[in-house]
Amino acid sequence: MKKILIMDDDFSVRESLQELLRGEGFQILWAIDGATGIKTAQNSEPDLILCDLLKSDLDGYQVLSRIRESLATQTIPFIFLSTESELLNFRKAMTLGADDYLTKPFRREDLLAAIKSQFQKKAAFEQKYQTQNFEAINYDQLTGLPNRLLIRQQFENLQNADFLAILCVSLDRFQELKDYFGYEVGESLLKQAVTRFKSVISSQDTLAYLSTNEFLIILTEASNTEETITVTEKVLSVFQPSFSVEEQEFSTTLSIGISFYPEHSREIDLLLKQSHKGKKSAEKKGGNCYHIYQPSLNKCHSDYTITLETDLRYALEKQELVLYYQPRVSLVSGEIVGMEALLRWFHPQLGTISPKQFIPIAEETGLIIPISDWVSEMACQQGKTWQNWLKRPLKMAINFSAQGFQLSDFCERIEAICQRTQFPFSCLELELTESTLVKDFLQAREKLQQLQTLGIDVAIDDFGTGYSSLNYLQQFSFQILKLDRTFVRNSGRDTTNRAIVSSLIQLAHNLQLSVVAEGVERQCELNFLREQNCEEIQGYLFSPPLSAREMEDLLREKRRLPS
Repeated sequence: MKKILIMDDDFSVRESLQELLRGEGFQILWAIDGATGIKTAQNSEPDLILCDLLKSDLDGYQVLSRIRESLATQTIPFIFLSTESELLNFRKAMTLGADDYLTKPFRREDLLAAIKSQFQKKAAFEQKYQTQNFEAINYDQLTGLPNRLLIRQQFENLQNADFLAILCVSLDRFQELKDYFGYEVGESLLKQAVTRFKSVISSQDTLAYLSTNEFLIILTEASNTEETITVTEKVLSVFQPSFSVEEQEFSTTLSIGISFYPEHSREIDLLLKQSHKGKKSAEKKGGNCYHIYQPSLNKCHSDYTITLETDLRYALEKQELVLYYQPRVSLVSGEIVGMEALLRWFHPQLGTISPKQFIPIAEETGLIIPISDWVSEMACQQGKTWQNWLKRPLKMAINFSAQGFQLSDFCERIEAICQRTQFPFSCLELELTESTLVKDFLQAREKLQQLQTLGIDVAIDDFGTGYSSLNYLQQFSFQILKLDRTFVRNSGRDTTNRAIVSSLIQLAHNLQLSVVAEGVERQCELNFLREQNCEEIQGYLFSPPLSAREMEDLLREKRRLPS
């Protein structure tokens, strides 16, 4: 209920006003002289004051002056009620700060309209003040973007999301440009940067300005690493054209660091710190790139590694990545029954780069996802071509990283690739390591069951080299066990290796699993594996990894393993 203070030394007027205003739902305070009225106003803070010119110790003008001088009362709407109708009195009242001036006698509707008008003005003023105050506290004045304080508040509303990407972004060479050309150029670049950011991110995403030359983008519509990278690449590309400031052209690119909620943290301050570290790594590479945060960011990278990280981003589109195929041979028939797809990188300056060098980089930067998709598509496409002219099934084994397998739509992606290439599910074999499965036990088991339903075989790769191997054989649905080369090597001669390989093959057969031995390089190893009823082998003894053309020649020759 709003409070109205009536100051009038005429009893009948006071009573009349009280009756009228109480009937309209107002709480009424009153005073018969100026001193009492001022004290009441300071103590009770009414929402509006109605004041007569008064004939007491303080007249109405003096009361108004005191009201406007006090911090506690200076914003209270003040309406004069007077029998004096001269223009001079009106001007004096308005000059001192009155909000309205009504001449007695006045009509009921005129008074109520004046009161309503003042309440509306006050509400509008307070709303504007609150808005200005909120904006001053929570928004950057130059860019108009939310600041760190507001982001902390807004992040609370995003924490129910399954996935968020936090991008920390800075303009490369910004400080250098600002120092040389001046603050005006720097400010213009930042404002234009905001426009470019907004042109490529979704309206549902969050764009903020954290500190000098440090923007924040929270991607709310990206659902995985791959989609995050797609948006990030768009953000990078929109900064390729130069900026125009005062008829001068300026070029600047971006350095972007990325962290993921909830993978890296559930706390916004920690996520910001992690994405900031990623951004610093991007800056060290020369900018115009992004870097996904990893706990290993504190380690130093050699110049060679940094070069690989930068060039790997463009290796796919430059067709520097190539698939090789190592044949798998049946120890029963001696014929080629399938092959493992192996990735090779032929760098134009550095030559052939080992997967041991670039696969960890691909995993660290998130590029492993698009690379894995490309490998799967190409391998299935090639496998289908060979099957068509061989007119018989041919297995295609493909390795997958933990990042790829952990994608929520992993099985759907594999299914879609098989459908696009018309490659039979029954001919596809996915090779997963024990370390891949340990990330999320329940999710991994569910995915393996889904793959089994599709008819896709899963091989546990590098078996026996990590974690609780026997436990994983019990808990997961595998069809194939791949014997790691560390056990196969010298198994024809070394008694310890012979005992291990023999036990593992027997265990696999007891669990209804087929066995593929990799890294077979000597005839004695082959002979021993035959004795143990191993189903298939692959290794340099039969053939090294081959290009697609070489593999095709091998298939046309119908080369077999000598019995």
